[in-house]
Amino acid sequence: MAEPVRVAVIGMGGFASEHLRVLRQLESEGVCQIVAVCDPHPEAFADAAGFAKVYTEWKQMIAECAGELQVCTVPTPIPLHAEMHREIINAGLSCYLEKPPTLDPEELAEMIEVDKQAKRKTQVGFNFIIEPQRRRLKKRIVTGEFGTVL
Repeated sequence: MAEPVRVAVIGMGGFASEHLRVLRQLESEGVCQIVAVCDPHPEAFADAAGFAKVYTEWKQMIAECAGELQVCTVPTPIPLHAEMHREIINAGLSCYLEKPPTLDPEELAEMIEVDKQAKRKTQVGFNFIIEPQRRRLKKRIVTGEFGTVL
């Protein structure tokens, strides 16, 4: 079996708790290893002590752990995604961004440019994007069946 994927997670609350739940399950199966987590208030989480490395500053976590990591997940508020993505990519890591990557089209273009230089590409977690019924709905929207998109 291949070595476990070494992962860090920025955030512990909100949807980050779901990332951690799934990663813990994968860790128990030997698929991944949670190297570090980060949250501005880790003391608010009873399970924080169960992680090997807990940080309050995400930039410090990336700087200190980049050599031990392969991927960093970013289940944080949307306005934080672009800067976190850039730092993760600049550290030579894969980045898993929760959806949407940003709400700003210009910022998205910048993020795409950053990703073009990435050693490892970014994955954005768009739920069920390939489901046939969603693709049919998208086609109906794009063809104007429901009117002009505002």
